[in-house]
Amino acid sequence: LKLTLSYDYKEKKLVLAVNQKQVKKGRPAFKFKLPLQLAGGKTVVAELSQEDQTVSWDASSRPKWAAIDPALAALAEYELEWPEDMLLAELADGPTGVDRALAAEALAKKGSPKVVAALADCLKKDKFWGTAATCAEGLAKTGGKAALDALVAGAGHKEARVRRAVANALGGFTRKPEALAALKPLAADESWHVQGDALRAIGSLRLPESRGILESRLDDKSWHDAVAAGALDGLGRLKDVSLLPVFEKWMGVGHSIYARDAALVAYARAAESKD
Repeated sequence: LKLTLSYDYKEKKLVLAVNQKQVKKGRPAFKFKLPLQLAGGKTVVAELSQEDQTVSWDASSRPKWAAIDPALAALAEYELEWPEDMLLAELADGPTGVDRALAAEALAKKGSPKVVAALADCLKKDKFWGTAATCAEGLAKTGGKAALDALVAGAGHKEARVRRAVANALGGFTRKPEALAALKPLAADESWHVQGDALRAIGSLRLPESRGILESRLDDKSWHDAVAAGALDGLGRLKDVSLLPVFEKWMGVGHSIYARDAALVAYARAAESKD
């Protein structure tokens, strides 16, 4: 669902425009009720039944924030087009982690200095790991030095699932030595999954040091070969045809299915660079 929220100051109405995007893919419009919780505790409900529909409610003033479907009653993916200040308020004070994560996703598309600062603060402070991880993803999308600095700081987060998100986000800062410096400790993290994601990201950076780091980790033992698979995936992201023999070796019988799958994908990536 694409949802656009606005406030009509002349008519004193809160206006929600809804587009059911699945209709363009040949599926029918669904008929359902979609609640919207407003700052202050009031909840309004949109009754929907069409591909494109606009609903409005009387409101003496624009609410500070508005959280869509806080109980997760609708089986839907949401794309929010909210005013930036409302999204910032929802990221800070939204009633659930999912609401705050949706706000973070929407804010990442805006990328203003205020947005980067808010995502950085959320990464550091939000009590729900899923929201913090979404903020890390958002910082990668906004890019820039402030976002990179926030991710470097976030590499020490206490929750492993957030550190995985930070590692993946750091991989978006291609050829940035600062990102590599933050990824090196993550590649030695207590969690094998964090290690694997950090190694993938090191490959994405495509720095001169990347290959040596990744090749040195191929023989590490871990659950489901999480580390070796991450190293192979990272090597594939270098898109270096000289690595094809390495991938061929790891695709062979005698290695785990996890490492062989990673080697196959890496081989395909490297082979593409020959064209």
